[in-house]
Formats: sequence, C-alpha cells, structure tokens
Amino acid sequence: MKISYNWLQSYFNGKLPPPEKVADALTMGSFQVESVEKIKLAGGKEDVILDIDILSHRAADALCHGGVAKEVALHLDVPYALDTFSKVKVSQEIGSPEVTVLDSVLCPRYMGRSVTNIRVATSPTWLQERLEAIGQRSINNVVDAANYVMFVLNQPLHAFDADLLAKGESGPIIEVRPAKSGEKMKTLDNKDLELTEDDLILSDGEKVLGLAGIKGAAGVGVEEGTVNLVLESANFSPRALRKSYRRVGIRTDASMRFEHGISPILAERAMEMFTALILELAGTKETKVGPVADIFPMQANPFKLGTTLSEINESLGTVLSSSEVEEILNRYKKYCGFQWKKVEPIEIALVTGKGLVGVPYKNPVRLSYDAPDYFDCSSLMAYLCAEVGVQIPRVSVDQFVFGTPVTADELCPGDLIFSNTGTVRQKPDYDGAVHETFRETVKSLYSETVDYMKGAKVPEGVDHCGMYLGNGEVLHAASEHGKVVIEKFTGSKQFANIVGYRRVLSDGERYVVTAPHERVDLRSSRGFLTGGTSADLVEEIGRVYGYDKIKSVMPPLGAPAQVNKLCYYAELLSAKLLERGCSEVMTYTFDAGPIQDSLKGDPQTAVEMRNPIAADKAYLRTNLSDGLATALARNVVNKDLLGVSQVRMFEVGHVFTTAREWLSVALAVEKVGKKHDASAEARHVLEEVLRALGVRDPVVQTSVEGVAETDLSLAIEDLPEPKTYADLPRRMARGVAYKEFSPYPFSTRDISVWVPDERAGAEVLSIAKVRAGVLLVATRLFDRFEKINEDAVRQISFAYRLVFQASDRTLEGEEVSAIMDDISADIAAKGWTVR
Repeated sequence: MKISYNWLQSYFNGKLPPPEKVADALTMGSFQVESVEKIKLAGGKEDVILDIDILSHRAADALCHGGVAKEVALHLDVPYALDTFSKVKVSQEIGSPEVTVLDSVLCPRYMGRSVTNIRVATSPTWLQERLEAIGQRSINNVVDAANYVMFVLNQPLHAFDADLLAKGESGPIIEVRPAKSGEKMKTLDNKDLELTEDDLILSDGEKVLGLAGIKGAAGVGVEEGTVNLVLESANFSPRALRKSYRRVGIRTDASMRFEHGISPILAERAMEMFTALILELAGTKETKVGPVADIFPMQANPFKLGTTLSEINESLGTVLSSSEVEEILNRYKKYCGFQWKKVEPIEIALVTGKGLVGVPYKNPVRLSYDAPDYFDCSSLMAYLCAEVGVQIPRVSVDQFVFGTPVTADELCPGDLIFSNTGTVRQKPDYDGAVHETFRETVKSLYSETVDYMKGAKVPEGVDHCGMYLGNGEVLHAASEHGKVVIEKFTGSKQFANIVGYRRVLSDGERYVVTAPHERVDLRSSRGFLTGGTSADLVEEIGRVYGYDKIKSVMPPLGAPAQVNKLCYYAELLSAKLLERGCSEVMTYTFDAGPIQDSLKGDPQTAVEMRNPIAADKAYLRTNLSDGLATALARNVVNKDLLGVSQVRMFEVGHVFTTAREWLSVALAVEKVGKKHDASAEARHVLEEVLRALGVRDPVVQTSVEGVAETDLSLAIEDLPEPKTYADLPRRMARGVAYKEFSPYPFSTRDISVWVPDERAGAEVLSIAKVRAGVLLVATRLFDRFEKINEDAVRQISFAYRLVFQASDRTLEGEEVSAIMDDISADIAAKGWTVR
C-alpha cells in the first residue's frame, strides 16, 4: 500500500516527524515499511511515499490513509482527531433508488442514493495530486471522489449514470442477485465476461450493471455528459467475490478490500463523505441529494475482548503496572475508537444476568445479532461471559468440555450447570467469524462436541445449561418458560438430570475492551469462540508498549529437565531405524479422510477441518501408512538419483481420531523383485527394532502393502521410565554439506565392462566422470562378476548405473547417448571390453 506523507500530514494539526521516523514507528509497532521514496509530482510539488506491507489480518481497517494515520497517532502520541462525519442535507423532492438484495449473506449491506443535476468535469489540482502520488490515474471529479474516499476510509464506492438505468416507481432500479448461468456483461475496460451462478451481480432488471465488488459494467458509467447519479456504498462478503475474481481474472482495489471482510458499518460514513465531496466538486445550483435506500437487515453487536494484568505481564515478559496498561488503553480510546473498562467478572456477569430476566427465549438464535433481545440457553451463557471479556464456545456441549470441572460442593456463583433434558428440537446455529446460517433439524441432545475439540465424546449428553447465582438458584433461558428465568435448580425440570458443573469465570479485576467495528481482526477467527481472545488484546498492548523495550531474560535452569517418556523412546526408535539404513520422512498431517477398516478407523471418528486448505486435505490423518505409501512411491522413482538399491523410509508422527490422539510409527519398504514380500520385511524390521527397545510382544499392522505401523504410545506403556536424554545416540551430523538440487529430470544408463583387475574397475568410473563432467551426478555398482577365461586369464566384470542430470535444463537423450559413446570409446582404447 502506497501512503502519501503529505496526505498523512493532513490528519494532524501539528507537524509530523520526518518520514523516516514515521516509517520506523510503523515498522516497530504496526506494519513493515518497505521503502521511503521522495517523488516529484507532475505539477512540480514534492511528496514522500511510504510503501507499506499491510498484512491480510489488518487489511480490513488499515489499507487506507485514515487507518495508517490512526496507527501513527497511536505510536507517536501526536494530536489527532477521530474521523467524524455529518449527514448531508437531503431533498424530499427526489426519491431513493429501488434497491433489492436477494441474499443478505452475500451482500450484508447495500446503500443507494440519487443525486441530480451535477456537472462532470476535471478534478481539482489537490485531488489529482493526491491520487497521482499513490499511483492512481485521475478520471473525472465523480470517479476520483469515489477513489479518494476509498483511500481515506477503506470503503469501495461506485457511481452509476442514473439516466441509463431502468426506472421504478420511486427511482432507478438496483437489484443485487446471483447471476444466471450464461448471462453476459462487458466491463468498463471493455472485457467481455460470461457469468455463472457463482457470480454476484448488480442489475436493473434489464441488464447487468456490474460484477459486485469487482468491476462495473460498460454503458452505465459516469462520463462527461452525465447529469444524474446513483451512488453506491455497499458491503459484499468475501465469499461472494473470491470465486468470481479468480475465475474471470480481475482483481481490483475494491475487490481486494472486500475479500478481507471490511465492516459494513463503514458504508454509511463513506456514503456521506462521498456525497459531500460530489456536492463540493460537481455540485451546481440545481443539485439535489435524495435520501439513502439502506438495506442492512443484520447489524452485528460490538465485539469485546478481555484480559488481566497478570495475563499481560506473563505473556509479554514484562512488569507493567495497571497505570501503564491503562495509559496504553487510553491511547487506543483517544486515537482508534476503542472503549474500555475495568470490571469484576463474576459480579458483573451476575448483575447483567439478573437484568435479563424476562427476555424472550428463541431457538435458533444468532448471538451476534439477536442478543440481548433474544436468547437460548447457551447463547445466554456466552453473552454473559463475553460482556466481561471472557470468550467461551457457543454451543452448550462445547461449553461443557471447555470449562474447568468443579464438584457440586465446589459450586460458586458464576459457575455453569449442565444438564441432559433428552428433548428433541431444532439445533441452533452458533456464532463464529462468519457463521450465520441455520443448521439442519437434529437432536439437540449433544453426545459429542460441535466445534470446540470437534467430535470429543460426551457420553452423558448435554443439551441445557444455566449460570449458578448462589443460594441454590440458577439463571437460564428455557423453552418451557419461553424466556430467561431464575429458579431453584433442585426443583427445575430442565435441571432434573445434571451432567456436571464447569467454571469459566474467575475472581479478580479484568480489562474489558470494546473494539471498533473496523478492527475485524480482533474478532476471533476460531469460530467456536464468541469474541476475540485475550492474546489478541495482549498483542495490542505489547505493540504500543514496544517489543524492543522487552528485555531478553534467560529462564531459570536450576531444575533438571524432566524426561518425556514418549519423546525418549521415539528418538531411540528413530536412531535404531536409521542404523538399519532407513530414511526418516515427514508427511502431511492432513488427508482426504479415512477408509473404514481395522487400521484406518471409522470415517465417523475422523477429525474434520473447519477450513481445509484443499479438498484432499480436509481431515486430520488417522494413520501414517497412507501418507508413507505415497511418499514411498514418489521416492522409488528417484532411487537412482538417491544412490540406493532399495528405498526404506519411516515416520514417527501423531495421528488423530475424535476419541484420542497418539504417536504412531510406520516403516515403508520398496518391493524389489516379484517374489519379495515388502510387507513382511517391513513388519520384521519394525518388530525387531521394537524388541530392541524392550517391547515384548509388539503389535504391528500391515493394512497398506509394503508398510508396517504400530501405536508407539501403547507399545512403550510397560517400558521403564527414562532418567536422562544423555544416553540417546547422537543424531547430529557433523560436516554435512548442502547443495542446491536440480528441478530437472534425470536420465540413467547402465554400462558393464570386462577389466583385468580391481584398479581398472575404479578407472572405468574415472573415465565416465571425465567425459560427463558435472552432468554425472550419481553412480552405483550394481553387479560384479569374476571369471578365468579360456586363456587362463583372470577377468572381472563391473556393471555400473550412471545417473545424468543438468542443473539448468532437461537433458536430451541424444546428448546422454553421445556421452556414453565417448565413454565406451575411451574404455575400448584401454583394451577393455564393454559388454
């Protein structure tokens, strides 16, 4: 992101420090400033451009001058005023555009406004200079105004020529909908697109107006003769854009911002700023501004984070006082729009909960949108915790597994009580980063977790929860009562079958921070939580305090290291397999999912990833054998290059099911020859090594051909506890040289030569190396045969495999054959015979 120093200066009343100091402050506390460059604009004015690498987690708020200005103010503590805006004067003589949004998940917010009787012209010098400084081309005063506001607020904007749109009863028609398969549009830069149902478009009912959030369509844009406008300030979800821009190959400044999930709250401020700028730059005496059509059905609640002074100091390695932390939080409040308070979590949760008595029960409920107007049982618990800056999972069974177990005798106010009612009703959705769709109708009695440690078994089943208030009373939202109630839990029908008690709140002062809407990075990306994490808030405090101020301190080394039994025997086993000529590998922890059999497990117990990196990596592996077999097949084809006659490889790694995680070891052996039983060899070697460790009756499975695997966690259960790591074999290689490998394919040739003695056999290799030079990368003697010929002369046959490879190209067969001809000729010149 290119940031203009002159533009940045406009946010501050006083003079900013030199650009280099500003760059240092940003680099140490916010973003890497990659370069600071002085430039001269076309009109002769000078500026300094800071090229800033704004990482994806901050792109939603900081990919603009306003966002960077807040960071500068935060770190340098220089006078700066938070952005404010006032609404422009609206005329009741003109109506609003007729806006329809078919899917509010794909388009969370759409704002449209009519502006009449404007004059399109060249932008003023100041606006041209600001856009030119950051590499943007000036188009006209309307388009430039849209771009300018985007680079101020991070909210993309667009303007249509209203006279070119189809009209409804009150104004131009704007419809946001998925495209129809085969629908076509021509972009503003005259690129023809054929659309699919995965594309989100804007339409007026007659034609396509644009690919939503990516590119406007030709024929409805603002040009020199445009008089009437429809202004657009909208929010499109990343999901609505990603498939489209990848498929059509168009990525714009606008789409780049939408794909990072900017806040829909930005749209209103941007619309008012855009409108005011249009009036300033393109307004006439007859210009009128209509009211905004604002489609915004689901506005999320502010999200909160919390931490304690001890958590801050333990995480950062500091000894900050409460006054120092509060001074930093006040900077965030002053410059960045944060709000904070210090609370006693249990006290506030109880008071807040009692104040919610009578709030209607609803199921399903969307915590981010419906609270505090509606609750189900688990959303009420999550809300009360979030209000004091404590994040817990959304679903009752997940809350049960997440909390710290306590007994009935240890039960304190603020603890959660979980029960099994055995009822069946619609299972509510839960809040996460973007989870706002409802799930299928299933049993609400959960016997395993939904999101937190997904699939963890809870045999007792959990489907209801409440907060203990003391004196035998529980606060809960129940369908039976239709609202939030307080009652004695010993006589409550919902708590007739209590499964357990959990503690999620603790005593002691806690900082609770409400983040501004644009800081979407502070909303937890771990969907099972109901807000940002303590670590997120600690990081915010640490970067303002200054990581460079944190002293490096050696940890205390007085006590001897505790020996981990599993790690010890895993290392010992690896060393013994290496001694037997096996190579150690690491394969993917993710795979496509298990196949039901004795080793790989039931597919229902596989741990599925929430956001898999690829379709074939959607699960955590349930065995090592599959990945190792794939690795073996890939390496077998390269064994000549590796210089081995047989590939034998092993892996020691963790495997997973919903029930448990364990350390497994697997050995894969290449099949050499039709009669060779690779599985038997792998089993034999692995059993032999396990017995060498002291395992009496090793259990080894061979479900995959050529691969043997065992559960190391179980195998070593009866082995003695190790006292020290010192007796492990040293695996550190000394004097190892590394070199760059070639990405190009290799070729092999075999040559067999009759020579008179052993020394001549070595000379054959010397001849090959001289003739091939650097192209000969590996050699292997694969056969030696000795005989006495009919003249009673001793002869020895040496058979070598020669491996050729270039580092800069693919070798042609003719080139390799020519080298072999030269080698054969040199050997013949010695009087030796090539077989």
